[in-house]
Amino acid sequence: MKPMRNTELELKLSLSKDELERFRRRPILRELAIDRPKRRKLRSIYFDTPDLRLHRAKMSLRVRKKGRRWLQTVKCKTQIQHGLSNPIEVENYVKRAEPDLERIGDEALKQQLIDLISDQPLRPAFETSIWRTTRNVEFPGAGTIELALDRGEIHAGGKTKDICEVELELKTGRPQALLRAAKALFAEDTITVSRQSKAERGYTLLNGAVRRNIRSPRPHKGRKPVLHARMSSPEALCEVGRAASDQILDNWRAVLATSDPEGAHQLRIGLRRLRTASRVLKSANLDTDMMRLAREARDMARIVGQLRDADVLLSDIYAPAAKEIFGKNCETPLRDVLKGHRERERISVRASLAGAQWSSLKLNCIFFEHAIARSTGSMSEIQGREIVSIARRALKKCWRRVRKWGCRLDKLSFHERHEMRKDLKSLRYATEFFLPLYSPKEAREFLKQLKRLQDVFGYLNDVAMAEQLSAIVDSAYPDRADLQQCVKTIHHWHQSRADLAWNDAQRRWKKLADTPRFWR
Repeated sequence: MKPMRNTELELKLSLSKDELERFRRRPILRELAIDRPKRRKLRSIYFDTPDLRLHRAKMSLRVRKKGRRWLQTVKCKTQIQHGLSNPIEVENYVKRAEPDLERIGDEALKQQLIDLISDQPLRPAFETSIWRTTRNVEFPGAGTIELALDRGEIHAGGKTKDICEVELELKTGRPQALLRAAKALFAEDTITVSRQSKAERGYTLLNGAVRRNIRSPRPHKGRKPVLHARMSSPEALCEVGRAASDQILDNWRAVLATSDPEGAHQLRIGLRRLRTASRVLKSANLDTDMMRLAREARDMARIVGQLRDADVLLSDIYAPAAKEIFGKNCETPLRDVLKGHRERERISVRASLAGAQWSSLKLNCIFFEHAIARSTGSMSEIQGREIVSIARRALKKCWRRVRKWGCRLDKLSFHERHEMRKDLKSLRYATEFFLPLYSPKEAREFLKQLKRLQDVFGYLNDVAMAEQLSAIVDSAYPDRADLQQCVKTIHHWHQSRADLAWNDAQRRWKKLADTPRFWR
């Protein structure tokens, strides 16, 4: 039989057993389905060498009972990124429940596998036993999606682990059909993406042999977009948005799972970068999905900002002042009040981030490239324009907003200073996005001066935040005069430095204004 080779595109979501049963009964599933559900039991045996060479090479080899026959499947590029799986697979029927490498019809993949295995024996590593219910859903003009509801177990090394998940696989049509299906079916649910394929879960269960590959969520700084002048405009804009989306999804998980203050900080930066990327497209005719994405990113940034502000009050406002005023032993009652305030904000923000109201934002981040592709109006408008032209226009626009404030810097109100600070951030993110397209020397000099000015504005904003200390103390301990006195002392300490910082801001603005704009 001719080998079946294809590249899958799947979204994998983890559900509880109760969630899976409720999903089965949903009217929307019956409305979108174009066939009746098919239920079958799948027994799969995964093979590897004793030293797990296939797993280390991000490959898997299994045989699966299909009717009365056994189907052999080789997969490579099996890693999952934010629930999305895009492996290459080759399938062939074999005579028995064990691999037959000679029957692999793809010669290049067969030779790669043989070289990898070398003289090592192939042995069963683990098994999965799954009850799978499948249905096809169709979106006219977009594509067909196979929806698989899986419930079963993995058996490895004498241990057993439950499986309960949903897989959406693109069968025909364009990739954005998968985004459309996910939104139609899950937009009102709290979405938990799968971090591992069934194969990876089996290896994890296998005596903990590859547990080192399962990293706990932790904060991540956003990667820099990789742009070059030969890119088409849609390609470049997708790369910019993809970098921001990855930063959002990574740190979203970090905020939910850890107490590291960097998680909220990096999540808010990712959300702002995504909004900056959307402004690049603002002149085009964006569809409602992309406009909604920008609004949701703004709204989530405001919520996450509450936790970030609580972190700043403790680490950047209280800590440096208390250390100088009270010495090394700065364990004052005010510190305990601020720690309690931060913990309450953390609980509130986590509850919000775990809610179903952000499912659309999460799906658009997961499928960012395909969400952009759905904005056909915006693509047609920018398709013929060079990315350098779009970058120049975006940078000029950001600079005009900053210059508007800078020209009357000494007359700005507190609110106007805050607005200038936000515009400085947008200019910085846009500069970082497009820096590879320009002369590194001029662009980096401009970015250096911009960062220095932004740092000063950041401190001035922190000083203004110090005024929140009094309100926090009043709310928790309205009768504690000693706490209020401590607040006044700390606020005075920062205020005495704010005047010097403001003079520094004026000097740094002049340096930035005198630095040549590299996009000219």
